[in-house]
Amino acid sequence: MTHLFAQLGQSPGTALLTELTAKHTTLGGINEQLMTALRHGGVPGSVRHALDAVLARLRE
Repeated sequence: MTHLFAQLGQSPGTALLTELTAKHTTLGGINEQLMTALRHGGVPGSVRHALDAVLARLRE
């Protein structure tokens, strides 16, 4: 998983995180398994909600 985030950090451009993740994830690999489990557990939505709350606080 660390390798995935390291590669994402080195990717230039303005691609969406989902596009970058797909580009750096091996089909059927460990990272894909982890990301699938996180998605099924609602983690992306929870993170999005938390970041929105932080942004709203910063804008106050």
